[in-house]
Amino acid sequence: MPFKFNTITEEDILKSPGGLNMLSAIKYNGPRHMLVTGPPGSGKTTVTLMRATRQLLKEKSVRLLTYQHLLRYSLISIADPILKDHIHTIYRWLYDSFEIYAESHDKAEMVVRMEKSKLRVDEILIDEGQDLPKTIFEALPTIAARIAVGADSGQMFYEKGTQSEVIGKVLESHLDLMPIPLQFNYRNYFETYDFARQFMPPDARSTVLLEHMPKGKGGTDQRPIIIQTTDDDATLERIIDLMLDNEFVNVAILFYYPHEVDSWHRRIRARLEKDRPDLYVSRFHSDMSIYQRDKEAEKMQNFVITTYKYIKGLEFQVIIMPSMQYAMNKENIETPQHYYVACTRATQKLFLLYSTQEKPKWLIGFRPETYIHQVYKPL
Repeated sequence: MPFKFNTITEEDILKSPGGLNMLSAIKYNGPRHMLVTGPPGSGKTTVTLMRATRQLLKEKSVRLLTYQHLLRYSLISIADPILKDHIHTIYRWLYDSFEIYAESHDKAEMVVRMEKSKLRVDEILIDEGQDLPKTIFEALPTIAARIAVGADSGQMFYEKGTQSEVIGKVLESHLDLMPIPLQFNYRNYFETYDFARQFMPPDARSTVLLEHMPKGKGGTDQRPIIIQTTDDDATLERIIDLMLDNEFVNVAILFYYPHEVDSWHRRIRARLEKDRPDLYVSRFHSDMSIYQRDKEAEKMQNFVITTYKYIKGLEFQVIIMPSMQYAMNKENIETPQHYYVACTRATQKLFLLYSTQEKPKWLIGFRPETYIHQVYKPL
């Protein structure tokens, strides 16, 4: 079945805890730059999308920029028709508009190229700003009267990224800043978030958020499920079972590396051909060409296999994380944020699978009461 994107209205926001704070960000009309911060599921992307639409309806020139291609496809799918052509991935937009290579050009070179272009816009809105280098925020005021950034330092994956506090200081050096902190997590059940935050170092775990979970406690049945299998073949069978049990909602199957996405995509597709050839599984990762990603987006279905990095900014009713026996084994490559972000994509159910006789090292430090452990043996 086709992928269904979740949408909300201003009325929905107004009825929610903290909704007035979100609406103030959407409707702000003052002269200052904006920095919207908040945890996973706090509404940063919703604010960005609604604010961009509102500005266009006021006949303002707008660009909505994000880091990941999959998030861009998602935003285009739910955006007001007047906004669709104004949503871009930021690196591609910088090159197409100014021939800027963001990872190699410094601030001075960016500014020169932007000034040469003569392009001027009323507002640039950036989603997932923590993933972008500082130089971009230093250069963009050259062409934009206002910069509005959504960011969460707790979800920063990339070494070249910028902490939200630093983004604020950079923007404030150009113009007064309007900081708007969003404090509620509307996406996750208490149980999901309480589990996910254990991936983070103790000093990085927020204690406030557990008191700001409007979805509340879903009960013991909403705890994440850790599934022990015997090997990859058994893992494959359990993944298929979980997919078929949830075939009418959005399901994401997540891996760290692009080659894992490709390999498991082939295996899952081949296995489904036996029993359910009618089901299509979409695939996205950074090693695919733009053409491949565009073609995949055109036929995107509710089953998506992708990477932890590509899932950022999105949410799915069900998240499946296989191969967790390897998690947290490569400290210089994998970070706690990868697993924290992956878990917090789940709006309903979270499944983590491993295929070793002993529990993975990362799981030993987790509180047993925060998850359900199951042993799976195929018939």
